[in-house]
Amino acid sequence: MKRRLALTCALLVLVGLGLHAQDAPPSSGRAIILVQDISPSISPSFPKIQEVLANALINERLGLGDYFALITFSGDVRNADGAKIEYPRDKEARSAIWKNIKPEGAFTDIGKALRTALETSIDLRNRGFSKYEPLVLFLTDGEHEAPPNSPFAGKSVDQLFEDPLIGDPTLYSGWYFVGIGKDLKDIKRIASLAGRESAFLSIEDPASLESALDAYIRGIPSPAKLEDATISVSDAAWGKTALRADKMVSLPSSSLPKLNLGLISDFKAAKASLVIKDVQITFQSVDHRDLVNLSPAWEKGRIVVPPSARVAQNIDLAGPGHLVGRGTLKLDLKTEVNHRETDMLKTYEVAFMSPWAMFWSVWLWPVVGLVVAIILVLGYLVLRKRLPAKVTMEVLGGKKSRFVSIKVGGRVEFGGKAALQFRLDGPWAPVLGSLRRRGPDVWEIEVRNPEGFLSDYAGGPYKLGTLIKLVNQDGSLVSVKFQRKK
Repeated sequence: MKRRLALTCALLVLVGLGLHAQDAPPSSGRAIILVQDISPSISPSFPKIQEVLANALINERLGLGDYFALITFSGDVRNADGAKIEYPRDKEARSAIWKNIKPEGAFTDIGKALRTALETSIDLRNRGFSKYEPLVLFLTDGEHEAPPNSPFAGKSVDQLFEDPLIGDPTLYSGWYFVGIGKDLKDIKRIASLAGRESAFLSIEDPASLESALDAYIRGIPSPAKLEDATISVSDAAWGKTALRADKMVSLPSSSLPKLNLGLISDFKAAKASLVIKDVQITFQSVDHRDLVNLSPAWEKGRIVVPPSARVAQNIDLAGPGHLVGRGTLKLDLKTEVNHRETDMLKTYEVAFMSPWAMFWSVWLWPVVGLVVAIILVLGYLVLRKRLPAKVTMEVLGGKKSRFVSIKVGGRVEFGGKAALQFRLDGPWAPVLGSLRRRGPDVWEIEVRNPEGFLSDYAGGPYKLGTLIKLVNQDGSLVSVKFQRKK
């Protein structure tokens, strides 16, 4: 009997677990945050708001795997509800909690409500709801009026956005603002400062509240996917010297310059928010005997980085008067990228040297190479001038002879003799003269037969390319010139 009872109980448990498991859905990971004004002034409209949002937002928008957060505010701000929708009954529970909310309190602390909603959004993103941007619906019917104990008491709407979190423009993607009633100046300004003016709905006529709000909620598009990207160190320079991840770099040991970092965003479409919270820089010598901690100072505050953009960050360094030797320079940056903690770690192999050692290490061989190159070029130019020159003789109106190589001190005869390299065709004396090379660029004409030259030409220094008039044996004139082969 006991055995039969135990088996029956076990079977019931298994059936119950099976039925329970059938309700379990895959997680979609969307977050919906409802921020609702519950100050007494909204009482006349509140039942209609509850009915519309229960149907259009909670029942129809929320899916299995989503997260729903409810924030209410008047003089105080309260996290009234927050749960993941794992089963259909979870959605019913959210609707029941929402319908039990009643207007209460005094004041309308919009500043604290904004900050609480932003903190909730960031918290959900860090808890794994980071695949899609959150859908945040913010509803109010009044102007900002914080109680005296609020950090936002006495502040204007523009002053609210001086708060580091509220003033971060990268956090409002997916936000929708609804103003109900006549006094909507503040909420409209908030939507504008958040960059969501196009997502602002104004409902001034109570008769149109239900239809206008229902159409607005149903017209909100599905949350967009968030980019899986970050910001990283793209480059670094020690003063003016670029650090390299693939090779050792020599650095001067005489002073501590600025460390110049390039930070690049991998986000393709969205702006990114960057805060550098801490920077640690150390130098570990290669023999591990010296570990030097440098004290960096950097510009504080939030940096908004455009998509795919690079921003520069200059870090002042303080520490020992100088660093010496080879070792590893380690950069460890603690940052927040879109309010998520991110570590940026870079290591570089460096050698800190005195100016004279740097000269010998970095510039010696390039200088030696340059000197050798200059010597070789000058030697070539000098040698080239002393090499045999290739010269041709050209008869004006006739043909050009083949080139003849003439070294410094050499000479070549010209005339009518058949064996001459510079031979003239026609009735010429066997040898009229010769072209002598006295120096690299010094030439001379030697006259061997004066009757073969015009007007008692006696020869002497000659510039290549200059015409010389010759007289052949029948009395006719011929002009010739000698020039280098081109």
